[in-house]
Amino acid sequence: MSPTQLQEAVRARGGDSRDARTCPAVLVLGMHRSGTSLLARVVNLCGVPTDPPELLMLASRDNERGYWEPQYLAEINDAILAAHGSIWCDPPLEGVSGGGIPPALEARMRAAVARWCEAGTSWMWKDPRMPITLPVWRPLMSEIVALLSVRNPLDVWHSLYRRDGFPKAAAFLLWEIHTRSALKTTTDASRLVVHYEDLMDQPRRTVDSIIAFLKSAGAVFEPPPSLDEAYAECVGALRHHQHTAEEFFADAEASESQKALYRHLLDAANQDPTPLKVSLSTGPNVARELLADLRRRCEEAEYRRLEERRYLTLDEKLAQLSSVVADIRLCAARVDGDVRKLASRLDYLEARFTNVLLAVQSEGSSVNSSSPLLDGPTTETTLDGATATMDNGEIVLP
Repeated sequence: MSPTQLQEAVRARGGDSRDARTCPAVLVLGMHRSGTSLLARVVNLCGVPTDPPELLMLASRDNERGYWEPQYLAEINDAILAAHGSIWCDPPLEGVSGGGIPPALEARMRAAVARWCEAGTSWMWKDPRMPITLPVWRPLMSEIVALLSVRNPLDVWHSLYRRDGFPKAAAFLLWEIHTRSALKTTTDASRLVVHYEDLMDQPRRTVDSIIAFLKSAGAVFEPPPSLDEAYAECVGALRHHQHTAEEFFADAEASESQKALYRHLLDAANQDPTPLKVSLSTGPNVARELLADLRRRCEEAEYRRLEERRYLTLDEKLAQLSSVVADIRLCAARVDGDVRKLASRLDYLEARFTNVLLAVQSEGSSVNSSSPLLDGPTTETTLDGATATMDNGEIVLP
């Protein structure tokens, strides 16, 4: 449902028009491949509206059940990162600030928030870039409710490796930067840690805790009469990788600060996490080298995706042409059949005409020139099983 439709629905039920301060935005935050798409869909099925399908990012083979994030939001966040010389896989270690945003980009941001503020209800936004770009958004929507989606970093790495070929140490660092940023930028907001594994393994308990938290945090929305669809979404979710926490803690490529961060989040499951007191243990020079390598890999992966998309487009066009050719051949076959039928009919009529003509000539030769068949204005005779009409000297077949 669009913001305009929501506004009309609120007015229809006698509700009041509220602004962003009384209808906080519900933000699903978390690292890429951390279950943010599943959590966003569950929140939406719990009654918190988001943008209509035509504005959402299309599903892909990397996320077959959909991303549930607005395409325009991802584009704006990419532009914010670009303004800071970054991309999603190479975020600034020091974070982003509110400065340095081009006026045209800021106008797009304000318009994106304003269209929801008029709806008189909370709304849900999800984009894995948001933990990094949130400091730029906060002045535009001062009241937010944050859901922090957390997944075992080993599973995050496996998913990134499968999609983009990311090395483990670099993927762990990227997970740590996004997760730390999500915690840092929401210290003054109501927030809840939601583990991807809990959504999968304990859907009812986890979904119910999400709704209770959103209500207590002041989110304005109407849960549906039944939450069965939200429960089913968790049960039917795809899980390609599954590791235990102990496996991550035993991994030699995980830093001490990353292990401490994940322990901290496990302890904060289904509650508001306390401030984290452990700092990033990866040195800035090493971190920048790892992120620079990720940027190179991201650019190469994006190039491959563009090439694949280009070839897919060519394949689609070839398939369309093949379909057109098949239709033409089918029409040609039908026309050919009709021509054959007409030719057969013509042969039949020519044969009848020849037989009748011969019969008429034979009969005419046995009578004198005053024969009614030859001299009368219109006469009929039956010959060879057919009725022929002589009209002023011309033979007319039925």
